[in-house]
Amino acid sequence: MSDFPLRDKRLSYAVAMALPFLCATAYAQESTSASDDIVMLKDYSVEESIEDNLGIMPSASNTGSSVFGVGKPLVETPRSVTEVSSELIQNYGLRDVNDLVRMTPGAYTGSFFGVAGSVSLRGEEADNYFRGMKRVQNSGNYTTPIRAASSVDIVRGPVSPAFGAGKIGGYMNFTPKSAKSGTSKYIEEPSGEVGITVGSYDKYIAHAEGGTPFTLGGRQGGVYAYYEQEDSKSYYDYVEPKSQLGQLAFDLDLTDNLRAEFGGQYLDAERQQNAGWNRVTQDLIDHGTYITGAASNLNTRGSVLYPDDVREGIAPGVGFPSGSGNALLDVFCSGGYSGCSLPAVDNGSLSNPGTTKLDHNETMTTRADRGETTLRTAYFDLIRDLGDGWELKNQVFYEDMDHYKYSSYGFTAQFDSYVWEDKLSLSFPMTLGEVSSNNVVGVSYRYYNGTDREAYGDEIFDRRDISVGATPNDSFDAGHEGNVALGNGQYLRPYTSQNFSVSKNTGAFAVSDLNWRDWNLTLGYRFDHYDVKASEKAQSTAGTLIGDEDGDGHPDWYSDDGTADSFNISLSYKTPWGIVPYFTYAESGALATNSAGGIPVENIQNGSWVQDSKLRELGVKYASPNGSVYASLAAFDQDRSYADAQSGTDILVNSTGFEGELRWLINRNFSMSAAASKTHVKEKGNPYTILNTASVAEALGVDPSTLYGYRFYDASGSILGGEWDRGGVPEWVTSLYGNYTQPLGGGRLNASLGFTWVDAQWADNQQQIRLPSYTLWNGSVGYEYKNWSTLFTINNLFDEEYFTSANLFDSVLVMPSEGRTLTASLNYKF
Repeated sequence: MSDFPLRDKRLSYAVAMALPFLCATAYAQESTSASDDIVMLKDYSVEESIEDNLGIMPSASNTGSSVFGVGKPLVETPRSVTEVSSELIQNYGLRDVNDLVRMTPGAYTGSFFGVAGSVSLRGEEADNYFRGMKRVQNSGNYTTPIRAASSVDIVRGPVSPAFGAGKIGGYMNFTPKSAKSGTSKYIEEPSGEVGITVGSYDKYIAHAEGGTPFTLGGRQGGVYAYYEQEDSKSYYDYVEPKSQLGQLAFDLDLTDNLRAEFGGQYLDAERQQNAGWNRVTQDLIDHGTYITGAASNLNTRGSVLYPDDVREGIAPGVGFPSGSGNALLDVFCSGGYSGCSLPAVDNGSLSNPGTTKLDHNETMTTRADRGETTLRTAYFDLIRDLGDGWELKNQVFYEDMDHYKYSSYGFTAQFDSYVWEDKLSLSFPMTLGEVSSNNVVGVSYRYYNGTDREAYGDEIFDRRDISVGATPNDSFDAGHEGNVALGNGQYLRPYTSQNFSVSKNTGAFAVSDLNWRDWNLTLGYRFDHYDVKASEKAQSTAGTLIGDEDGDGHPDWYSDDGTADSFNISLSYKTPWGIVPYFTYAESGALATNSAGGIPVENIQNGSWVQDSKLRELGVKYASPNGSVYASLAAFDQDRSYADAQSGTDILVNSTGFEGELRWLINRNFSMSAAASKTHVKEKGNPYTILNTASVAEALGVDPSTLYGYRFYDASGSILGGEWDRGGVPEWVTSLYGNYTQPLGGGRLNASLGFTWVDAQWADNQQQIRLPSYTLWNGSVGYEYKNWSTLFTINNLFDEEYFTSANLFDSVLVMPSEGRTLTASLNYKF
């Protein structure tokens, strides 16, 4: 059992949550007597509104419902939120979620092996949502296609109780372009767009979209479809993204007060992971000096290393995991860098060591590497209008992901997972005296089933000489299922782990947004009951089951259940000048998940499958009366805890900082956007730690070239001293973009130019590698004429060379910057 206390009555409490809020009676305001005196009216003026041609300002239709689940203007929403429209995505030339940092404070995202799957918020990986429903986890599995979004909402801090339990960093809510079906039934004729984008390094993207109103049985409806195909290469050698994406959405009035919204998305994508550079030293970062040399000759057959090449004594009960044999290339360290015990047989020294300069396009990726994803998403909503603002909604969501990746430096993963969720909610307004409120109460059920297969036991990154490319002595066999013995002491490489897991989540929630005069109080509560189970089904190299502790010849299943509470309290005040200060406090409990979204066996074994988090946020927002200025400023302090899977210890994380955002339509021609954040992430605990090889060499008084054939690790994490500042999180990140628009020749000229400045940062938790600050300039210029539009974008205008920290293995890997790239697009609307 988990250590969460059972509170059986909480379900009924949650459903009734809104009622006590609504029963509070405001003090009656003393009415003034009627008077026959003449009232003198004050002079007033009306500010002229300015047309937002580039989609800079938060849209008027965005009511902040993606934050709390109740309709609320963004300026009055007491949380740090950024909206990015499809127009802004196009005009700023945003390519993936990593580019969201250009207008989103706190969204600096390190490299997750070069695949931009999830944005990082306040130093933590964020959740992904699709139309307000939580998706299958995407930790570097596929690039989230933000070009196919009609809007992206980035919410920092835990999710609303109406949306389930989520990560403390925040979440990104993706609204597909096919969501235009909701408005297409009101147009008089079919409409759509076709377009093509070409660019540097053989970039080729084509898209088509269109919608039409229709009637069915005398009822109005709308349909909208979007299709996009990419067949490109990239700046980095052997990274060649290809994808096909389709979206389809229907909206249909079934009766006078009942409508349906249904549709889905299909994505078939290929993109290789990119680990970046290995053999990381400060000299490499500062001067570009890369240490060359070939790894020791261990290969006995073929073009890759097999288990019998890099391990000895392969037999049941030997090695870690049990039955894998003793690793020849792993070196255990204790008590610091100098506490590493080198093997008696030297397999670490490089032959013919030297130095060279690498181009940034040269990385660890090879022609043999693969990354393939198939993603299917579907939804079906029924919405009944009960009259007087009351609405009953049932939302069904389904998503499944098949993913396979192979990186020849020693990693294979195969994920098969799916999730479905049903959420029933009732939203309603109420008024009692001077207190008015918008409320939502509901229940939900979420089911997850998935398999996470990973082969990672021999990721010896430093063996490869990037200047030469892959060789049989630095490439490893892919992962395999089942018995991998070939006979004569030879083996294929097995999956290190095959984690099968199922989770069931039943929840009830209530959110009330209360207004009294200029005061607003938003209260939310959620109660969740979890039922989880998992099994480790991998076989060791020797053929024994890794997860068969009882010895019955079958993988053991571990199960648990328990409950968790989540709640938020927000108070804000709307001043006469459009300034809205607010304070938010929230607590949340979310499932601890692996890269496929499942529950690891070890987390169930030690009862750490739920992660607690807390948020304290103080902020202020402003919107001008004519809608030409939107600004926000927030200070946050948030905590979370998690169990390190490899060391089995609890890790405490505290993130603090400030965030600011500005959108300003200066006049008819000029506008600007700005974002800034100051972030500090501190951790406590003793996690499993991979050590920087050059630092080990310095401590031992030897040349790094004598050790690059090994991997050094501290299983106890003691080298971090129990408390450390997280690497890969720059203290300051700022962005500033200026925009220009001007009627010209019967059409309109649009242009933007701006930069993102990233502060110097430690690449790793051990603070061995310091990455310098950098400034990244980007720009675009476009022209619209009648139904035609064209846009030219340039990323990294001045070809700045910089580095990004790796989200994993931050002590031994670093991602070199992408050089200058250009794109040109041509679109036709009909």
